[in-house]
Amino acid sequence: MPHKAYDCNEETFTCSENVKWEDQLDLAIGKQWVAMDACRKYIRMYAIKNKFEILFQKNCADKLILRCKGERCPWRCYVIRKNDGHTTEVKSLQEEHTCENDGRNKNRGANARWIATMLAQDMRLHHNSYTPQDIIAIAWSRWTLNISY
Repeated sequence: MPHKAYDCNEETFTCSENVKWEDQLDLAIGKQWVAMDACRKYIRMYAIKNKFEILFQKNCADKLILRCKGERCPWRCYVIRKNDGHTTEVKSLQEEHTCENDGRNKNRGANARWIATMLAQDMRLHHNSYTPQDIIAIAWSRWTLNISY
């Protein structure tokens, strides 16, 4: 049975603005999002949280084809935009991972834009001016990510 495609006004984490690191993120055939952008952000966070890197083999307005960057890893995900013009849905998913975490705790998906998005609310609330060292420390303590300048 497909997961419901939620509206941003409902309590959900499928909207890109509401995805939180603390949420239990799952990926399954039939999972839906309100827009392709929300899907991309969700899957990026899912990969970062589950400590694997994804490669967008096809990344266009009506479909996503993703695979794990691990050598010979069979993980694959195929997402399409439905006929309504905005809802996206996972059509096929190979969940098995044969790759191993290299122990470096780095992920190219956790780029400067992703980190800035994750810290934006803190910066608004606390009016802090974070130094690069502060951001590196926060990335490690919150997300177990080693980042460089």
